[in-house]
Amino acid sequence: MEFYDEEEVIKELIARSPYSVGDFVKCYYDMSDYYLFPDDERTYYYGVITHVHTYSFPWPKALYYRVICTDGKERYFLMHEIHERHAKDAQ
Repeated sequence: MEFYDEEEVIKELIARSPYSVGDFVKCYYDMSDYYLFPDDERTYYYGVITHVHTYSFPWPKALYYRVICTDGKERYFLMHEIHERHAKDAQ
């Protein structure tokens, strides 16, 4: 059985992330697809990523992002729930 250094795996996940702290993003909750009626519109949230997190049950395998949205609320999104990115360093 091969063991891994969990801290190194987390660093690698964050390094490979297409999003970083300071990026302005457009997001929506993916689970809402299950609860929307055909005529309902998806709610989009816009905001700035303030922190990149990992969850590690049972091992590190995914990232989620803390976003301060334009309505002033803090929300959390998985990587696939972020649909547009405006990099902090874009001109």
